[in-house]
Amino acid sequence: MHHDTFFNVFLKTVGFSPDIRGLKIKMISSTLFLFAGLLSTAQQTPIYSQYFLNPFLFNPAKAGASGPTRAFFLYRNQWAGVEGSPETQAVTIDGRLKNEQIGLGFTLFNDVTNVIGRINGSLTGAYRFRITDNQRVSFGMSLQLIQNRIFFDRIVAEDITDPNLLNQVDQKTSFDANFGFSYQWEKLEFGLAADQLLQNEVNFENASQFQSINYTYVRHYIAMLSYEHELNDRLSVKPILINRLVSGRSSQFDANVVLTYDKKVWLSGAYRHAIGVGGSVGFHFDDQFTIGYAYEFPNSDLSILGTGTHEFVFGIKFNKGGTRSSTSNATGSSFRRKDLKSIQDENQEQFEKISQLEQDKERRKNDQEQTEALIDRQEIEILRLKQTILELQGDMEELQQETNYLPTKKSRPNDEANYYLVVGAFRELGNAKAFQKIIKREGKLDARVIQNQQATWYLIYTEELQEKDLKRINAKIKALEKGPIGTLLVGTPWVFEKKAE
Repeated sequence: MHHDTFFNVFLKTVGFSPDIRGLKIKMISSTLFLFAGLLSTAQQTPIYSQYFLNPFLFNPAKAGASGPTRAFFLYRNQWAGVEGSPETQAVTIDGRLKNEQIGLGFTLFNDVTNVIGRINGSLTGAYRFRITDNQRVSFGMSLQLIQNRIFFDRIVAEDITDPNLLNQVDQKTSFDANFGFSYQWEKLEFGLAADQLLQNEVNFENASQFQSINYTYVRHYIAMLSYEHELNDRLSVKPILINRLVSGRSSQFDANVVLTYDKKVWLSGAYRHAIGVGGSVGFHFDDQFTIGYAYEFPNSDLSILGTGTHEFVFGIKFNKGGTRSSTSNATGSSFRRKDLKSIQDENQEQFEKISQLEQDKERRKNDQEQTEALIDRQEIEILRLKQTILELQGDMEELQQETNYLPTKKSRPNDEANYYLVVGAFRELGNAKAFQKIIKREGKLDARVIQNQQATWYLIYTEELQEKDLKRINAKIKALEKGPIGTLLVGTPWVFEKKAE
C-alpha cells in the first residue's frame, strides 16, 4: 500500500474524510506500525488499564459513587519509544452531595496520537437510589466540550514546500454528551456507558486551496461486569470483564483479575483482546492517597515494535477523617474504613436484633397472658377449695378435736405415735391434692397428704414434728398464719397425732 493511500485509509478509519489534492505523504516505518494498531481498534477515545481504581473515567454514573471527594491524575504512554504513539494525560474530580443520592464530577484529558490531538473537558451529574436493601441503581450524564486538533507539521512529506499542505496546526471545537448506567447487587456490579452520543462532524478547511478534511465523532459503547469475592478477612479477588463497541467496527473485550490485600495493596493481571496482556500493582496509604502503575505489552503483530505501554495513576481523597470518609479500594467498589459488606452486615445484625426484640416482646406478652390466665384459674380454684373447707368446717372441727395433740408439762407424748402440723383437711383426695399444690407453690413448703386413722379424711401437713414442746409448736403455727399461705388457711393449723396401729 502506498504511503498516501495508507494515510487516507487511516484517516477514514478514525473518523476523517480526507480530500487533499496532490498531497504526497511519506510516513516513517514506526508510525506505519502504530497506525496498523489503531486500525485494529479504531478507538477515538482513550483506553485505560487501571479503570477499576476510577470507573468514573468511562462511566458518568459512577460520579460520587465512593462517597468523599476524590481526584485522580493519570498519565499513559502507549507503545513507549515509538514516534507518534498514543499519549494521554487525564484529571478527574468527583464527589457526592450531602443528600447521598447526587454525585458531581469533572473530567479533563489530553489525548494525542501522532497527527491527531484531542482535549476534552466534561461536567457530570449522577443520581443513585436503592431498589432494595442490597440493590442500587445509578444514572449519569456528562456534557463535553471537545477541541480536536491536527498536527500537520508532524507529517513527513516528499516536498515540505508543497502548497497543498494545510496549516501546521489546525483545531476545531464542538460539544457532545455521554450517558452511563450502573446496577449493583451486593458484590455484583454491571455498568453500561455510551460516549459521543451526538456524533458531531468537524470540518478542517482551507478555502484558498480548496482543501478540506472532515472528522466525525462516532459513538462508543462500553459494558462492564464485575464481582468481588472475599477469600478471607483480608484477601479478596475481583474478576472484571469489559466489552467495547465502536459504531461500524467489531467489538473488543478486556479481561482483568484484581487481587486485593487488606484493602490497601492490589495486584492485577489483564488481557486485551487482539492487543496484548499486562498487569498493574499499587497501594492505598494514610487512608488518603492512591498510587498505581500498569504495564502492557503487545502479543499480536504489534510485538515487533519491541516496546510496551506504561500507565501511572495518583489519587487523593480530600475529606480525610470525615464522617463519610470512604474511598474506593483497588476494586473500586468497597469503602476503606467500612466497606459495603460490613455496612450490610451491621444493618443485618440490627435487623436481627430488632426482630429478636419483637419476638421476645411477643413471647413475654404471651407468657403474661398465660400467667394471668393461670392466676385467674388458681384464684378460682382457691375460692372453690375455701368454699369446700367452709362446707366441711363443722366436720373438720370435730376431726381436729379428736386428733389434735396439745402437749403440756404434765403430758407424756406417745413414743409410738407420729405428729404432723396440719393446715387443711378434705374428704376427697382430688381436693386434698389441689390444696397441696397451692401450698407448695405459694408458701414454698414441702406439703404432703396423709389419712386419719379411719381413712375418712385426707390431711395436708407441712411438717412432721419431732419436738413435743407446746411453745415451739405454737410458734410454728403463728409463722404459718402470718406467712404466704396465711390467706389460704380456713381455721387454725393443728398438730395431728397419728397413733401406731
